[in-house]
Amino acid sequence: MLMVYQYMTSKFRREYLKDMKKIKILLTNSKNTQKRIKTFIKRDADILYPPVDTDFFKPDNNTKKK
Repeated sequence: MLMVYQYMTSKFRREYLKDMKKIKILLTNSKNTQKRIKTFIKRDADILYPPVDTDFFKPDNNTKKK
């Protein structure tokens, strides 16, 4: 069973990396994901942060920090 798993994951990784080469621009939503893309795929990615309404979402000053 382990050999089947290893074969399938290696096949999937080859196909995944081949498809990643076709992508011109990589976008991610965080620095953490950007670092993982650089580590595992050896590609640079630009960060596109999700839009947040900062007028509506504000920190609550009444909460206690742990």
